Amino acid sequence: MKLGKLEMLLKGISLLAEKAVFLSVCFFIFSAPYSKLLSKRAFIFSVFFWFLFFVFQYKKSFAREMFLKTLLFKRFVFFLSACFISAIFSINPAHSFEVFFNRYFCFFLIFLIGDFLGRKKYAPLQIAVIFLLSGLFLGIGALNDYYYSHGERLVYSFGKGIFFSQYLTMYLPLSMVIMFFADGIKLRILGSLSFLLLYPCLVLNASRMAWLGSAFSVVFVFFFKQRKKFLILF
Repeated sequence: MKLGKLEMLLKGISLLAEKAVFLSVCFFIFSAPYSKLLSKRAFIFSVFFWFLFFVFQYKKSFAREMFLKTLLFKRFVFFLSACFISAIFSINPAHSFEVFFNRYFCFFLIFLIGDFLGRKKYAPLQIAVIFLLSGLFLGIGALNDYYYSHGERLVYSFGKGIFFSQYLTMYLPLSMVIMFFADGIKLRILGSLSFLLLYPCLVLNASRMAWLGSAFSVVFVFFFKQRKKFLILF
């Protein structure tokens, strides 16, 4: 009887941790353009709850479920091996390892969390909606600030300086994909609204990086769509 209650408690904790991962990722998406501090804390919380889920859900076999059963495991092994070999044989190995853990290790964790959420039934769709809403929020703030800036180059959203190129190259292609290829009419409308708000931001920001990145992403998506290949967006 006690063992049954313990199992129910562990399952309850794992379910709460799973929801906490999703909420932390959503907050990370919304806060990333505006606050490095908040987005960093959201990322740390998402990693913590992701780890907590696997520990309480799979217990002793959590490491195997966490790493070995991901769709990206073989690619991760190749990538991490290349990183370690290049760091060991670099001119300054200590600096190379510092760069690896400060930069690439975070991407490694992001891909693992993305793989985790991607295996949930509705999470990919919900994350896509969060991206669209984040793009809408960014676009509304940017166009509002541009209106009161008397024609200067668009660099602010809700009074916060934004590096628009790195977000427009992600938001615009995603909006176009959903606008043209999504199944639900509501999702297509949301994608269309996001695109209509963000395209003026692309023009008014006048960033060559954003133009080139967005154009390449759109061509890439349509190229694979015509060949009926699967496209994983996260």
